[in-house]
Amino acid sequence: AEEPQRMENPAGRPEVRDAMATGEGRAVRFSYTVHRDMVYLALRQAPAQNSSAGAAVIRLALPLAEINEDIRDFRQRLWTASLVILLLAGGASLLLSRALAGRIARLRQFSERVARGDFRPISVERQGDELTDLGHTLNETAAHLEQTIVSLTEERNRSAAILRGMVEGVAVIGPEGRVAFLNEAFCRVAGVEAAKSEGRSMVEVIRQSDLLVVIQQALAGKETSGSEVTLAGADGTRHSFVATAAPVR
Repeated sequence: AEEPQRMENPAGRPEVRDAMATGEGRAVRFSYTVHRDMVYLALRQAPAQNSSAGAAVIRLALPLAEINEDIRDFRQRLWTASLVILLLAGGASLLLSRALAGRIARLRQFSERVARGDFRPISVERQGDELTDLGHTLNETAAHLEQTIVSLTEERNRSAAILRGMVEGVAVIGPEGRVAFLNEAFCRVAGVEAAKSEGRSMVEVIRQSDLLVVIQQALAGKETSGSEVTLAGADGTRHSFVATAAPVR
């Protein structure tokens, strides 16, 4: 860059002295020769074995602006690559989250169907993850629940059929004093209709005071009570019955 005759002897530079002392020297400073900041690297070169000359120092220099430009280019490429990776990762995460949310929504809809009494199984994706296991578990639970409801319904229908077919009058009163069930024999004796009586207060349905006393004693004492009661039929004739009220635990 310049005539060597007009340049100072570089032997006194810090990087050269460090290279002679330790084998390597580095420095960054303003060069008055080329009038810009430079980066210097000096390396000590050992003489050949057959040579009588002493060690030499090789010094290299680069403008600091060029190094900074290279660093800026590298940082720009790094930020561009990071942005591309971020966009790709964000897109993949968005697709994955949407797929996951869709699977969760289907499981929620299935649970709502089960709550409404629709026990059809849900199709389970072969993903092999926790949601797949949850789908299989929900299907098994729905199947067991359906079987339980079917068994309870059959048992209820069987019990209701037996009670309806009894010649004795049977009435089921809930703990709050409301009519839960009346068979035909009881309705015929008491002169009431089952369809209009179930769910209503027993005081509104059963107008016979003697029968109400027997029922209230069973509800209050939680023990079987019985008494002879006289009921008036629809034609005005009076009939005597043995009434027994027993708590159902």
